[in-house]
Amino acid sequence: MTDKTKNCFTVLLFACVFIFTSCGGINGSIPDGSEASDTAVAPFVIADDKPSGSTEYSDDKNADKVRTEPTFTVDKSVSESDGTHLSIDVIFGNKTILQRGAVNRLSGETDGTYVAAELDGTLYYGETSGEEWTVYLPARPADEKNYTLTIYTESEKFTLSEVCFGDVFLCSGQSNMETLLGQYEAHAADAENADDEFLRLFTVEKPVSSDKASPLSDTLSGGAWNTADPDSARAFSAVGYLFGRKMRQKLGIPVGLINASVGGSQISYWLPGEEAAALEAAGEELFDGEEQKLYPSVGYNGMIYPLRNVNIRGVLWYQGETDAISVHGGYEKALVALISSYRKIFDDENLFWTVMELPRYGNCPVGYADIRSAQQRVTAADGRVALSIGIDTGDWSDIHPGNKTVIAERAADETLFSFYGIDSPRCPELVGGETLADGSLKLYFKNAGDGLEIRNGGAGFELSTGNSSVIKSDYTVEACEDGKSVLVKYFDKKITAVEYGKNPLIEVAARYDVSKQLCIYNSYSLPADQFELCV
Repeated sequence: MTDKTKNCFTVLLFACVFIFTSCGGINGSIPDGSEASDTAVAPFVIADDKPSGSTEYSDDKNADKVRTEPTFTVDKSVSESDGTHLSIDVIFGNKTILQRGAVNRLSGETDGTYVAAELDGTLYYGETSGEEWTVYLPARPADEKNYTLTIYTESEKFTLSEVCFGDVFLCSGQSNMETLLGQYEAHAADAENADDEFLRLFTVEKPVSSDKASPLSDTLSGGAWNTADPDSARAFSAVGYLFGRKMRQKLGIPVGLINASVGGSQISYWLPGEEAAALEAAGEELFDGEEQKLYPSVGYNGMIYPLRNVNIRGVLWYQGETDAISVHGGYEKALVALISSYRKIFDDENLFWTVMELPRYGNCPVGYADIRSAQQRVTAADGRVALSIGIDTGDWSDIHPGNKTVIAERAADETLFSFYGIDSPRCPELVGGETLADGSLKLYFKNAGDGLEIRNGGAGFELSTGNSSVIKSDYTVEACEDGKSVLVKYFDKKITAVEYGKNPLIEVAARYDVSKQLCIYNSYSLPADQFELCV
């Protein structure tokens, strides 16, 4: 055993003993013979058993800013702009997708005295302030139709083609979000078969400035909208593209994806400066990105703030690896601050988030388990945040799991269920447990499908019998006849605490195959997430 392995084993053992002696996590039980229910003590249960959302979307808070009454005469015969006297922000361009059901704000620069926009035969009158112009368009439903949008000043016009209306998602995080579809041989066919004019892709260019004192940017440094085809799909986030494809299939409306992600970035990189400073002042531990020169707030300043006037439906967040392998004590509060600040910047208190859980990775996953626990708690506390389970999707030797389809489509399914009310397969969730008379532990789950099954010989458990000992073998796990519970036994000893899927003392046979490190699955072949329970 190498020194590294010994150290990792010691950390894992200490982590397990600490949890069992402190007995954090779920406390409580379900009376013998009762069925699992949503009211059982379960801090990280996040959704009801039935979809309750809606595919409809409406946000007309800026309806009073839409102006159709003529305030000046528009000369439609003016020449097309060369960008000298009239320009539009980078995020708006040919093939732009605008959020359906929302009043959309268009903006840019001009040296003219007035500005108007024409959409579908109607003129909308805007305002100029200095060199900046703004026009508001009324809320429109989604449809698979391309529109021409023309911006006028007294001397020039700017014409956008193939504009459509649908749902827009911000895809953000670090390299697991950033890695491109074209980087994976396993997804060559996905790229080659990409052909959807109403799936639109936009990649935000990285900030021009990467200094510690990076300023807020009013506009993006570059980028363009593209329809999904083999070339654009290969050059786009693999997870983002596959997520969007599934959403398109299920919703049947145009879907726009804005990818703003940077490999190796920590969560503080995406926080507004004042939020990062407040967390630091409160003594929260956050990785500062000094080593990679990914300083706090640089990503927010250059890639998120310039999008502040864009309407989006939700955020797909896939990040945490950097914080997991460095300082991760403040991740939970940082994620809460991130979600809250983005709802403010996008002026949508109901902006929903789908957090993509970290996969299993490497020989010493203590930090990863901590980040997953933080993601669970944040999700539990916020009804507009969903958690996409990824604990079984990792690769022992590669921080980037190879099968992006499973990861992305699972995120889409959770998004569809939680926020659109569309019934979708979901992972089993622990809702409680109790110690039986013979000392065995009965665990109750929801989202069991047609019944739970136990795989891999019951791998993934750590047990305590009340004497601070960690049991890593000789226990048995079996699915109960009710299909909604499992029974854990350790000879005739009374089990007082259990930890599952967090920091297992991995058997050699499963060491290099993360799929063999878990055992609880439902009939959809979806795994139960990590948990801890004291009884």
